Amino acid sequence: MPKLSVCVPVYNTEEFIKQSIESVLAQTYGDFELIVCDDGSTDNTQAIIRSYKDPRIRIVVNERKLGIGGIFNKLIDLTSTDTVAIFHADDEMLPQNLAAKMRFLELHPEVGFVHSNFHVIDEQGKIIAGNWAKNSDHDCVMDKLYSFERLILEDCFICCPSVIIRKECHRKSGYYDPQYHYALDIEMWLRVLMDYDIGYLAEPLMNYRWHAANTTRSFQGNNRLKGYDEEYHIKIEAIRRYQRRYGKIDFDKNLLTKLTTNMGKFFFWQNNFKDARESFAIALRWGQFDVKIFFRWLSTFLPAGLIQRIKQFKNKKSRPK
Repeated sequence: MPKLSVCVPVYNTEEFIKQSIESVLAQTYGDFELIVCDDGSTDNTQAIIRSYKDPRIRIVVNERKLGIGGIFNKLIDLTSTDTVAIFHADDEMLPQNLAAKMRFLELHPEVGFVHSNFHVIDEQGKIIAGNWAKNSDHDCVMDKLYSFERLILEDCFICCPSVIIRKECHRKSGYYDPQYHYALDIEMWLRVLMDYDIGYLAEPLMNYRWHAANTTRSFQGNNRLKGYDEEYHIKIEAIRRYQRRYGKIDFDKNLLTKLTTNMGKFFFWQNNFKDARESFAIALRWGQFDVKIFFRWLSTFLPAGLIQRIKQFKNKKSRPK
């Protein structure tokens, strides 16, 4: 039985799937199975996958479309190993990727998963940037609560396809939540970080491809409100879990105030007054007290009809004459 399962969900990825699969097969670490699960592709993806005869490859085709969360969870259930990597069909592993991360997991049994630095490449494979988040410049074990706080208060610093996770994390913390799309990996990491430290390797070990069909890009423009709504709901629920377990929120007060105030304003203008009220309350109790935030909190108790009239008045007042 292999030690690692590399799982690749695919859907209409004929442009990049060849580079992705070949980067996995070219790893210096060979003790893995490669499970490729197709979610109903209508292009040439399946033909490309089936052209490979490597015995480590297992191909699964879904009878119905499962979506991102559903296919991630199915792949986890298909694995027969204690460690899992869910890799993207448009990204590329560098040759030492699996070896370096499996070695780190063996040396640090206390960590739940390990992730790494990476290059950002374009459609042609040209490097256009480095890691998008500020991480350590050396290999390290990252404390779970420190990492939890960073993930709540900052942009995501964990690149999903760079992760190798122990399957015990899924058994303890649960699988991916299929109701989410844009930030389902963040939601998963926040649950894992309640119980596990994580590892980080500073050497770039994969190429993350930035192109027009990226899931992250799909939540720009007109869809950005969907992305904010999803991420803010994930973070408010994670803060609730943290508070239930520890009885307090010991985060950077300035950053917590900024985040929860923005969350409260967003929920308020989406007519979600319950979550808006809780967001402002967290800012007031655990962040920096501010009179404006206090009045924003009070405003969530107003009748919905009055709030709508206030919104209409403000919108009318802000229109250019």
